[in-house]
Amino acid sequence: MREGLLYERLSATERAADPLLCAAREQGALLARAPAYGDELIGWSDAFMASCELDETLEEKRLRHAACLLSDVAWRAHPDYRAQQATNIVTYRRLCRRRSSGPRLPRAGGGVPPPGPEGEHDFTALRGLLTTRLLIRARVLGALMRVAYLLSASMSGVLPQTPLRARHGRLTLTLPAARADLVSERLVNRVKAVARLLGLEATVETAG
Repeated sequence: MREGLLYERLSATERAADPLLCAAREQGALLARAPAYGDELIGWSDAFMASCELDETLEEKRLRHAACLLSDVAWRAHPDYRAQQATNIVTYRRLCRRRSSGPRLPRAGGGVPPPGPEGEHDFTALRGLLTTRLLIRARVLGALMRVAYLLSASMSGVLPQTPLRARHGRLTLTLPAARADLVSERLVNRVKAVARLLGLEATVETAG
């Protein structure tokens, strides 16, 4: 059956939905530990981006939201192979084609260098698909996700309580008193990693 016939039967709301984000949300619902976590990560990173001076186009925001929805899809894989598994899921699952300009998130691997004989990817070749600007933003988002994971273990309900904000030349993670036990050297180092990418100082504080 042709896709056009199916499309005509969709409601106006369904037609207006972003195909990339719908596909990413579906993958998150199927594979992530807590499907609601992806949307919480979107809100958490939205607030962070609004507080810092790192400008973001609408298309870059869309890509960041898709990445948040897909951030936990490879959790079952061994840590040594998790990056590889996540890459396979994102590049070879049937995610919908992009509908605007910029680097294309492929369908069935279109435009992506094929994996090696044992299923491994040449990450150098994949990085070549990104502009310098997008690569910088990907590094910031990756460092941001590492902080979020350490706070929440990819479970919903924690990130809304732990804002990360940039203000007055300083990046500050604020924890409620009930979450004070989360403060550790490892967490502080991950917050510092985000701050270094932005040229800021880092602070972890407990509210109250």
